[in-house]
Amino acid sequence: MSTQDDEERLAKDDGHRYEAPESREEEEAKGIDFLVLGAVVLIIMVLGATGAIPLYSY
Repeated sequence: MSTQDDEERLAKDDGHRYEAPESREEEEAKGIDFLVLGAVVLIIMVLGATGAIPLYSY
């Protein structure tokens, strides 16, 4: 079988391709990225709620 045959066999009917499962390292890196993003959002929300960051200028 050629590579083209393999690609056609893995194609879904709607034209999308199956993705390979993520490696353990990629999953851990993605988890750390979301943790950092969540911490940044939480800090900004707390600073906005306490008035340290002015959200509205009157």
